[in-house]
Amino acid sequence: MGNILTAGVLVNKLACMIERNDVAAAARFINNFSLRDDSINDAIDALNRYWRYQLAILNIDTVDQRECLGYSRSPEAWLANFETYILPTVKTYRLPTMENRNG
Repeated sequence: MGNILTAGVLVNKLACMIERNDVAAAARFINNFSLRDDSINDAIDALNRYWRYQLAILNIDTVDQRECLGYSRSPEAWLANFETYILPTVKTYRLPTMENRNG
């Protein structure tokens, strides 16, 4: 993964990662999630809140996945963790739902 310099690039890379598996899910993410500013740390915090909510509303135990969100301030490491620990659940349950309008 290349060096991520802005919050917008982080969100776009995440949307592309989701889109490779489910175009409709990526569209829901893009429509539901919006950045409030361009700080990488604030974007990671907002993404963590957003995805913790998405995981929490499932009728399964997602504590392990939710705990994997937020351990890194490196956007590259955050994306790698998302791909490894969160994306499988996103794919299985076709997340995000339409219920959350930003973290």
